[in-house]
Amino acid sequence: MSLLADNPVFRREARWWLRLRRLRKNKALAWPVGVMLLCLACFYWRGLMAFFHGADVNDARTGWIVSLFVVLGVIVLLAPTLSANAISQEREQQTWETLAATRLTAGQVLAGKWLARLVPVGLFILLALPPLLGCGFIGGISWLEALAVLAFLLATAAFFSLVGLTCSFLARKTMTAITLSVTVAMLLCLGTYIMDLLIGGMIGDPWYNDGDLLVWGNPFYVLAILLQWLDPTGSPVPPQASTVVGTYSGMLLLAIVICFYYMLTRYRRAVRGGRPLGEPLK
Repeated sequence: MSLLADNPVFRREARWWLRLRRLRKNKALAWPVGVMLLCLACFYWRGLMAFFHGADVNDARTGWIVSLFVVLGVIVLLAPTLSANAISQEREQQTWETLAATRLTAGQVLAGKWLARLVPVGLFILLALPPLLGCGFIGGISWLEALAVLAFLLATAAFFSLVGLTCSFLARKTMTAITLSVTVAMLLCLGTYIMDLLIGGMIGDPWYNDGDLLVWGNPFYVLAILLQWLDPTGSPVPPQASTVVGTYSGMLLLAIVICFYYMLTRYRRAVRGGRPLGEPLK
């Protein structure tokens, strides 16, 4: 049994997201879908205006950059929110323990839930590509830049979705998991900037101020650096651009491995030891 093709957990939850009529009964999940649809409508409207009114290169390039940051903002907010109820909801409905009695492995259960919760975010990115690429190509971006930015968005979505899944694994209640996942996302995006300003002001070290080390884990900062790095004709490229992007990629990979290892270990120990899944282990 593979992680995707023959995984009933992935099939069940992926099909759930594709049946939008069920969102009428779930108002907590209806608003994230509404936000995604509203952003998509704005992207297509902007793309059509740029096409029919003959936007110049600079306007199209600006539209491409602004739209990318909007897409990233939607990913950062919605990816952890949509996955924060993946396990806590099952625990509330008393169906989480049932998975332990099946022949599914820990990897199949956790990976199936994680990847299934990425389906709506991936659909959002896919549907946003036509207007984004339209503005981008009018603005003179290359295929290399488009592919690099797409890989960045997908990797960031995978990480923040796993953040929500981990919070759902730790929390007993869905609202607690959602609150915790959104708090973590805000700390990574806003908290790093605030802490960087405070530490830089207190230390007053030119080396630290030039490095901005704390914001190397901030997706918005890294996206700005990535766009500058891929478009050297625009603003000056920071000398540490490749280091920033490489460090961010390494941190994402390391965080994903740590979170998965923690959840897999807890799941296996709970099942083998006969303990309720998600309970603290002594």
